[in-house]
Amino acid sequence: MTRSSVQRTRGALVRVFDFPEYAAMVLVTLYGVLLIGYAIKVFAVSRARG
Repeated sequence: MTRSSVQRTRGALVRVFDFPEYAAMVLVTLYGVLLIGYAIKVFAVSRARG
């Protein structure tokens, strides 16, 4: 990581958190993906067991 890329990444992060709606949307999307993955895992385990 060069210094310029670190600054660019930090600038992008600051820009994202300048828009709370966008940050919230990203968090909700990540949370939804995690929930769906967990549900699929539980479903697969119950199918295998049953």
